[in-house]
Amino acid sequence: MNLKKYFAVLMTMVSVIMLSFSLLSCSSSDDSEPAPAAKAPKVVSTSPSNNATDIPIGSVNVQITYDQEVSLDNSKTITVYGATVKKSASVSGKVVDILLECYNYETVVTINIPEGFVTVPGAKADAFKLTFTTEMQSEVIEDTFEAATTAVKKMGVGWNLGNTLDANDASKKWTTTAEHETCWGQPVTKRELIKMMKEAGFGAIRVPVTWYQEIDSEGKIKDAWMNRVKEVVDYVIGEGMYCILNLHHDTGADGGSFKSWIKADENNYAQNKSKFEYIWKQIAETFKDYDEHLLFEAYNEMLDAKNCWNYPTSVGTFDADYAKKSLEALNNYAQSFVTAVRRTGGNNSIRNLIVNTYAASAGGNWTANANLPVEQFKLPSDKASNHLIVEVHGYPNISNGFSKEITYIDWLFNNIKDKLITRLKVPVIIGEWGTSNVDSGAGKTDYDVRKSDFFSFVDYWVKKAKELDIATFYWMGLSDGAYRSIPAFNQPDLAERIVKAYHGDSYSGKYPVASFEYVVNYNDDWSEMFLYGDWNDSKFKVSDFKSITVEMDKVYGDKLQIKIYGDKIPDTENSYKEQYVPLSATSATTTATFDAGTLGSTFQRITLQTNAGAQTARLKSVKLTKTDGSEVDGTVTAAWGCVVTGETSVSE
Repeated sequence: MNLKKYFAVLMTMVSVIMLSFSLLSCSSSDDSEPAPAAKAPKVVSTSPSNNATDIPIGSVNVQITYDQEVSLDNSKTITVYGATVKKSASVSGKVVDILLECYNYETVVTINIPEGFVTVPGAKADAFKLTFTTEMQSEVIEDTFEAATTAVKKMGVGWNLGNTLDANDASKKWTTTAEHETCWGQPVTKRELIKMMKEAGFGAIRVPVTWYQEIDSEGKIKDAWMNRVKEVVDYVIGEGMYCILNLHHDTGADGGSFKSWIKADENNYAQNKSKFEYIWKQIAETFKDYDEHLLFEAYNEMLDAKNCWNYPTSVGTFDADYAKKSLEALNNYAQSFVTAVRRTGGNNSIRNLIVNTYAASAGGNWTANANLPVEQFKLPSDKASNHLIVEVHGYPNISNGFSKEITYIDWLFNNIKDKLITRLKVPVIIGEWGTSNVDSGAGKTDYDVRKSDFFSFVDYWVKKAKELDIATFYWMGLSDGAYRSIPAFNQPDLAERIVKAYHGDSYSGKYPVASFEYVVNYNDDWSEMFLYGDWNDSKFKVSDFKSITVEMDKVYGDKLQIKIYGDKIPDTENSYKEQYVPLSATSATTTATFDAGTLGSTFQRITLQTNAGAQTARLKSVKLTKTDGSEVDGTVTAAWGCVVTGETSVSE
C-alpha cells in the first residue's frame, strides 16, 4: 500500500472522529434558546371607559381588563380623587375590580394606578390613569315637602292592605291583574275599603306589592300591573291618607316553588343591582308628580342567602365574616334605592323614602348577634335633607301572658330609640306589627284565644310607639276576605281599640259590621272555598270539635260537598286524610259531624268544594260546634279557583 495514501486516509478518519466527538459534546450541552423576557401587562379595556361621562352616581364597580392574567402588589397604593374606595382592588384572571362610592353629581373621578401595582412574574405594568365624570343632577326643585319626622308623626296609626297586591304564586302565570290580586283569597280592592279605614281613624295605608311575576328578565314592569298598582295608590291618596308603596315578596324566605330574588348577599347584590334600580326607576317615574302623601319603601324583609331570620347566619354556626358582608349588601341595596329614586327628579328628589333593617328586625337581647341588624345598619347617603325613614317590624309573643312580655317590649322600644332614632338622627315606623301568632289561622290567634291580654298589648304597644313619634301599621286582620268587598270590619272591636289607643278614648270613628251572604263563583272543576282555616296547616284537634253546620240560600245536594282535611299523611308533601260530606238533598242546612276514624286526631282546614264544575252558590252562614257546646264562626275566603264576595246589610 502507498504510504502517503494510507496516511491521508488515516488523517481523514481522525478528522471524522473528532468532528463526531465535537458534535456529540455540543449535543450534550444546553442547546435551548434563551428565555424571552416577560411582557409587561397592557390595559385592553375599562368599564367605565376612559373619559366617560354621565356615569350614574352611587356604587360604581370599576373594571380594568389586561391582556393577560395578572396579580396585584398591595405594597403599592392606588389613589382615587372624586370618590371613595368602598372595597379595595381585587383581581380575577385578567380583570382588576375596584368598587367606588360616587355620590356627587358632575364630579370628575380619577383613579391613579402606580407602576408595578399590576404584575406578572418577571414584569410589571406601567402606571395607568382612568378618568370619568358622574351624571348631571336632575331637575332641582324647591324643597316644599314636609320633613320625614313630620310625616311620620302625622300618619298616626296605619293598616296593611295585605295578601292583595303582594299575593303571588310562582307556579302560575296570570292573564289578568285580578287573578294575581285575588290569588291568596282576598277580593279585588275597592276605594270604599280605603274610605272605611279613613273614617275609622287610620291615617295611612301601607300597600305591599310583589313584582317578580309582573316583570321580564331585565326588570321591565308590565303596563297592566303598574296601572293597577297606580289605581290602588290613587284610592289611598284620594282619601287624603298617607300611602306607602314597596317591593314586598321579592324579598323573604324561600319556600316550595318560591325563591326570592333580592337577598342580603354581596353576590346577589352584584347580580341584581341594575334590575333592582331599574324597577325603582320605573315606579318612581310613574309617581313622579305625586305629593308628599306618597312614600316609597325600598324592600320588605330582606334575608341572607341562607334564609335566616333575626340576623345573618342565625341558623347553625354563626359566620361573622359572612354576616358582615350580608349586612353590607343590604346597605348597598338601600343606597341603590335612594340613588335610583332621587335620580328621576321632580318630587322624587325630595320625597320621603323608607329603608328597612335586615329582616326588618328591631334587634334582640337574647344574643349580641341579634342586635347586628340595627347596630350595623347604615343610613344611605342622600342629597335631600331630612327625607329618610327607617322601618322595622314587631311581633312579640304573649302566649304566656302580656304582663310577662312588658319588660321585653320596653327594651325593644329603647333599642329602637338608641340604635336608630338617636344614632342615625332619623324617624322610625313600625311597618308591620301584631303578636307572634297573627298568621296562625282562624281560632288560633291571640285575638281569638286571649283577647283581654291581646287588647292590653295593643294599648301598650301603640302608646309606647306614640311616645317616640313612631307610626305603627297593623298587619292585616280588621277587615278580611269578603268583608273587604262590603266593606265592613270582621274585627271592629280591634280596629276601634287600635285607633283609641292612639287618639284617646273620646275619639269617635266609624266601625261598620255586616250580616251578609257570601257569593262564591266557582271557576274550575273541584274548586274550593274555605269555610274554616286556610292553607296553613293549623292542626285543630278533632276532639275539641263536634260538627260544622253550613246554611245555604237553597238546596244544592251533591253539587257541593264539605271537604275536611285531616291528619297529614306521612312522607307526603301535600296529602291528607279527607272526609267528604255532600250537602243535603232536602234542606238548605247541612251538618257534618267530625269523624276521627277518617280524619285522625287533627284537621287542618274545611272547604266547600264544587262537584259540578263552574257554578255560583250563596252561603248564608257557617258555624263550628265545639265539644263543650260553644260555637265558632267560620272564616270564609277563597281557597282556589273561585272568587268570594259578599252581599250584605251594614250597621255601624
